[in-house]
Amino acid sequence: MRRTNTEVDNFIVPSVLKACCLIPSMLLGQELHGFVVKNGFHGDVFVCNALIMMYSEVGSLDSARLLFDKIENKDVVSWSTMIRSYDRSDLFDEALDLLRDMLVMGVRPSETAMLSITHVLVEIAELKLGKAMHGYVIRNVKYGKSKVPLSTGLIDMYVKCGNLAYATKIFYGLSNASIISWTAMIAGYIRCNNLNEGVRLFVKMLEEGMFPNEITILSLVKECGIAGVLELGKWLHAFTLRTGFTMSLVLTTAFIHMCQHVILSD
Repeated sequence: MRRTNTEVDNFIVPSVLKACCLIPSMLLGQELHGFVVKNGFHGDVFVCNALIMMYSEVGSLDSARLLFDKIENKDVVSWSTMIRSYDRSDLFDEALDLLRDMLVMGVRPSETAMLSITHVLVEIAELKLGKAMHGYVIRNVKYGKSKVPLSTGLIDMYVKCGNLAYATKIFYGLSNASIISWTAMIAGYIRCNNLNEGVRLFVKMLEEGMFPNEITILSLVKECGIAGVLELGKWLHAFTLRTGFTMSLVLTTAFIHMCQHVILSD
C-alpha cells in the first residue's frame, strides 16, 4: 500500500494489527507501532486499543500495560481489552485491580469486561466478589446476547465456591440456556456429589433436544474423576458408545485419567 502511495489511516492500521495477532509477530507489530508514532496515530484511542491487543496476543503484556497507561483518553474498550488480556494470561489479581480502577474512574464495564471478570472469579472462587458481580449483572445487563454467557460464568463461579443453591437459581432462570450452561450446571451437581440430580438434568437436557458435545462429556468426565464417582463415569462412557459419539484421543484419554484418579484415590 505504501509503495503505491495508498493512504494509510487510523481505520486501516487496526486491521493490520489484527493480522499481527493471527500470525503472531512481535517484530511486525513493533514496526507497525513505530509507523503509528511516526505518522501521528498514537493519539488515536482506536489505534491504541488495537496496539494493546496486539502486544497482549504476542505475549508482551508489559508493553501492552505501558501503552495502556499512556492513553490519556481511555475508553471502555481500552479498559476491557487490558482486563481481558490479564484474564487470558491468568493474571487474575491484576485484572481485578484494573476493574477497581475502572469503577473508581466512573467507567461502566462493558459486557466483554464483565465476561472476563466472571472468568477471573471462577478461577479464584471468590464468593464475596462473585455475589457483587452477580448483583451488578442483574442491575445492568439486559437480556441480550451476553446474558447467557454471563449467567453461565456465574453458575460456574457459584459451583466452584460450593454454593449450589445460587447456581441452580441462575440456571433455572435462563429461558434459553446454551449447551455450556447445561454443562456447567450438570458438572456442578457432580462436583457437589449430588449425582442423582446431575443424571436427572443430563436426561432432561437430552429430552429438550440439547445433545452434548465433546466439551460437555470432557467436563463431566473430569468432574467424575475429581469427585471419585467411577460408576457415573462408566455410565457416561456407555452413553458415548451407545449414541455413536466420536471417541477422540482427547476424550479417550480423559476416561482413562478418570479411572486412574478414582482408583488411586480409593
